Amino acid sequence: MRDPKLNSEQALFSHTDDYIKLVNLARKHPEINELTVKDTNDFLHQLSTLNASENSVPLFVKILANDIQILPADPTQISISGNEKIVYLGQKLNVLSSEASQD
Repeated sequence: MRDPKLNSEQALFSHTDDYIKLVNLARKHPEINELTVKDTNDFLHQLSTLNASENSVPLFVKILANDIQILPADPTQISISGNEKIVYLGQKLNVLSSEASQD
């Protein structure tokens, strides 16, 4: 579960999240939050920050107001144009963009 190379292409959760974490987190922080992403680098940076947090589980990418895509095991497969949002379960996090964190 912790080795991303062993993830199935059809996996619903990342290598850091499983059903038990999802259920426990839903009890502790039952909020659904969104993070807007500017580009692919920002998307991957924010996703890695969410994956590293014990208080969040990234679930979907919202492409349009009514169009969501489940995050695949390999997030680089998702095309990001700059209007997308990462939808995640858990505590609201203050995630800096990848450009701001490099300053």
